[in-house]
Amino acid sequence: MSKQFEVFMLDVTPRRPPLAGGVKVMRFITRMNLGGPALQVAVLSDQLERRGYESVLVTGVCEPNEGDLPAPVPTTTTVITLDQLSRSISPVRDLLSILAAYRIIRRERPVIVHTETAKAGTVGRVAAFLAGTPVVLHTYHGNSLSGYFSPVTNYIIRGIERLLAKVTDRICVICNQQFDEIHGQFGVGNASQFSVVPLGIDLSRELDLHAPKEDETVLTAGWLGRLVDVKRISLLLSVIERAAEMDLPVRFIIGGDGPQRDLVSEAVSRLGPRFVTWAGWETDPASFLMRCDVLVQTSRNEGTPVALIQGMAAGRPFVSTPAGGVVDLVYGAGDSASKGATWYANGVLVEPTVDGFIHVLQRFLQHRALIPEMGAAAREFVASRFQPDRLGADMDRIYRELLEEHSTFQQQRLVWR
Repeated sequence: MSKQFEVFMLDVTPRRPPLAGGVKVMRFITRMNLGGPALQVAVLSDQLERRGYESVLVTGVCEPNEGDLPAPVPTTTTVITLDQLSRSISPVRDLLSILAAYRIIRRERPVIVHTETAKAGTVGRVAAFLAGTPVVLHTYHGNSLSGYFSPVTNYIIRGIERLLAKVTDRICVICNQQFDEIHGQFGVGNASQFSVVPLGIDLSRELDLHAPKEDETVLTAGWLGRLVDVKRISLLLSVIERAAEMDLPVRFIIGGDGPQRDLVSEAVSRLGPRFVTWAGWETDPASFLMRCDVLVQTSRNEGTPVALIQGMAAGRPFVSTPAGGVVDLVYGAGDSASKGATWYANGVLVEPTVDGFIHVLQRFLQHRALIPEMGAAAREFVASRFQPDRLGADMDRIYRELLEEHSTFQQQRLVWR
């Protein structure tokens, strides 16, 4: 079922002139929290405005129990907060959010509605369909089609996504693995609807960081993300517990917060700062990465994790479960070792076992020169792949293609009259 995609790289051709009169793009996101999707919304909003688009952002709200901090919203973008829109499922609130979104679309009259994240993807696309929006896109950053809910709920959600694909002009995914899973495995949309658009991130600070030193006696492993079940916090803490039992010279730094903070707090209190510290939310990833030699990720499901991209830009290799789009972040001929670990030029993929993670950490301890060597390969890998300008060029290209399919921009404007 796999489809061979062109993964767009940095567009070095002269930038095309803005579309005459500007094109209003309304983008929907469930919440602007500290995380990859919100970061992409902020970056792309800036990139679209640089290219002459008029950008309107509709965002829901963070719920108190999520342990999230609100991410900075773009200062140059019109931002509309939809109070009814939140991450949790509530039939009444969700229906109200669709009605409110419909009113906003009819009032603002965008030519393009572009939704991001699952709940906003449902609300925004249904509202755009009801309002008759000319062009509708959706971006999957991860997906909730498996691993989150019961089999019955998963079946219903997949059915909804298949229906939504019928009213979506383009479906964007951030890596090839997502296409294989969303379309190939779960049958969402037609292959021709999909485009692979990798993330775009400002990595300037991370690219300027010094590589880890080879002569350190303690290996510092960083973990960065939301403290939620899908990140397998229990596996992370089990790895830390085993390292402490073995008295390995490994110290873990956990950055983030979320519903499973109590598990982390208890482990930190019990094991002490010699083995683990909890930094809470890190609003400055570069300062967090400066303290790390390698990054660790234990997730059950992922899109393309921003933390690993930032870590690679900082010259830090990673060890991660082969979850979601992580498999598209390694390169080179994989060297399979024991304990379910496969070593690549820039990182290690390991099966979700305590023994596997411990085995990898021990090898880093025994061969410290691997860290700067793999870190240099990691930095080279991300330097040209995840730049903001490339993201803006990709989306500009896709928007123009879809506008051309719907004839000229002037004809699009007539739809609203």
